[in-house]
Amino acid sequence: MDKQPANQIKIKINGDERPFKEEVAIHKWNANEMESAAATEKTAEEDQFDWVLPEVEDKPIPEFKKIYYEPSIEKEKPNKIFKKNSGSHLLTIFISAATAISIGILFGFIMLKVIAYQTEGVSQKSIGNKQNALPAGASVGQNSSVVLPAITTSIIQGGVFDDATAPANDIKGKGLPAVIITLENKQYILMGVSNNLAEAKQLAEEQKKQDVEVYAKQLTFQEKKIGVSTQDEKTFAEHTGELFRLLTSVSSNAYLTGKLEADSLSNIEQQYKQVEGLKNWKDTNLKKLYSSQKECYQHLLNFQKNADQHEIISAEQALLSYLKQYNEL
Repeated sequence: MDKQPANQIKIKINGDERPFKEEVAIHKWNANEMESAAATEKTAEEDQFDWVLPEVEDKPIPEFKKIYYEPSIEKEKPNKIFKKNSGSHLLTIFISAATAISIGILFGFIMLKVIAYQTEGVSQKSIGNKQNALPAGASVGQNSSVVLPAITTSIIQGGVFDDATAPANDIKGKGLPAVIITLENKQYILMGVSNNLAEAKQLAEEQKKQDVEVYAKQLTFQEKKIGVSTQDEKTFAEHTGELFRLLTSVSSNAYLTGKLEADSLSNIEQQYKQVEGLKNWKDTNLKKLYSSQKECYQHLLNFQKNADQHEIISAEQALLSYLKQYNEL
């Protein structure tokens, strides 16, 4: 940095001159760059040093050759052990196979015995049933009994009397069916029977046209336990309830419509074949029940042929007689 001559400035204070001297420093503009370059050059000189590498001796690499050894006797032991293990393994497989076959044979033998036992049981049961089944008309024993099912049906009632004989005869005189049944010490006149209450009410309306006082209601007859002595009686007791239901339904419908459906009569025929031809009767009450149902069926067959309304009235009369006889059991 160079110094320039000082500039002099004169200042007067209160009329007196006083000298004032100021030195101005002048700096070079590239002084910093020159200093940085010198520092960098010095650092580069300090960083430079000589690398000293170790000396390596070149030694020849020896040649490798195969070395042959005599086979050791101990190495053969694993083979012997393997052979022993192979034999043991085969023995294990043989034992397992034999065990599995034995179990299979035993299981099959057991199943065969079970099937044979069941087949024998079924055969003996079938033989027993055949031996227990009696031919038609055979006796079933003095102490045998059956239960006739309860009957719930809809009827047309013509009145309640202490003595209903005269009123019942008047009703029959008008061409209508009628029967007297005693219930709770009173005599009821029944004039028709139907499978349901709606049809019974329609039947009552038809009969009122004959100038009679009637009304429809539902009536239940309790089940009856009776003794049977023959196979015919037992067979009839088993089928009479269903046969009555079918006869009642077809008869009341024919009474209202004036015609008989072929399908309906076919259903009755299938059920009637179960009791058709029964002859061996010891109990007269059962025989009367059978006769009433047989009579009703015959009248329905006649109505199908000639469409005579009197056949339907007779069919209804036969059903009313059946109820009377049932009630008296």
